[in-house]
Amino acid sequence: MDENPANPAWHEYDWFETATLADVQNCLRAGFDVNSCPSISLSPLENAVGDTPNPKIIRALLDAGARIPGYALYLAIRRDSHEREILQMLIEAGAGVNATDPDEKSRNPLQIAVGEGKVELVAMLMQAGADPLPEDWGSGDTAFEWSRRKPEVLQAMIVNGLDLDWRDEVTFCNLLHRAVQNYHRPDTA
Repeated sequence: MDENPANPAWHEYDWFETATLADVQNCLRAGFDVNSCPSISLSPLENAVGDTPNPKIIRALLDAGARIPGYALYLAIRRDSHEREILQMLIEAGAGVNATDPDEKSRNPLQIAVGEGKVELVAMLMQAGADPLPEDWGSGDTAFEWSRRKPEVLQAMIVNGLDLDWRDEVTFCNLLHRAVQNYHRPDTA
């Protein structure tokens, strides 16, 4: 590897697609800053979460002190492989399960997992304390409202702690009322 520690290739959006654990360890030994983040790029951890086929690379970055930006959870949820293992690593390392990201229309990771229909990830996020009821400012819907169209996701939310007695602080509507109040929508329960 022919890298300058001041400008490591791991800031290139696709470097982690082919990087090996040895490549990452060499960068770390060479003194690359695991938390550096050029203004137009994701952090090394975010790039790895989004691209690496090897979860051990993410573990190496976390063990080297990588901070976990809120966007890392979104990237983990949207993966097609190893998403459960990587999400668990990030949660155990202290990732904020209720963090929102402006690029995601202020949706939280649970809303993304519900929208993707990833039942296991919904359960993991709920068990880690994700709040199913904050609204995203784009649609005004909560993760609960998104789950109405996906019975297996709604069941995972209920089994993992969805408060069925919750009431809206403004309208005092409970979840059942909230589920049917939008009766004009054909996709509503």
